[in-house]
Amino acid sequence: MRERLLANRLGKLHNEQRREVVMEPVVTVMLLMVPVIILLRSFLITLFWGGLWMIGVGALLVGVFMLFMRSRRYSRVQLHFGVFRAPEKLPSTWLFWKPIILTDAYGVLTSFKHSLAPDKRIQANQEYMVYYLKEAKGNTLLSFAPTDHLENASWRPSNISNRITKK
Repeated sequence: MRERLLANRLGKLHNEQRREVVMEPVVTVMLLMVPVIILLRSFLITLFWGGLWMIGVGALLVGVFMLFMRSRRYSRVQLHFGVFRAPEKLPSTWLFWKPIILTDAYGVLTSFKHSLAPDKRIQANQEYMVYYLKEAKGNTLLSFAPTDHLENASWRPSNISNRITKK
């Protein structure tokens, strides 16, 4: 988590965070392709052996282009920083699919539907420094650390980064 906090502090995504964000649609497409390949395997064999292999190569090039554009989009994304407090009653660890809900200093609830943080253990009624992305589908939690941690000063946003919006 320390490496992610240090990368986010500079207004950048950590390499693992960038990889997860860029590859997310690829996993979904691959899972959807498995039944299609099973159903159409005889047609696909004749397609590639029959000279229409250019369609497959074209599809691969389109996929690589889409990954490149997604990677480029997330390389210039604006990161957000805020200090939030965990609620007094946290959901059970068995409910891992539920969004993480934190409260800012003004009492506004902020929901994080997605998380790229490796460790999501949040303690009740604890104040956290949080780096996150705002997207149309919901906020994405990048990294967080307690405000009372000994190294918290080195994890706050740096003054040289203009790609971090502070809340």
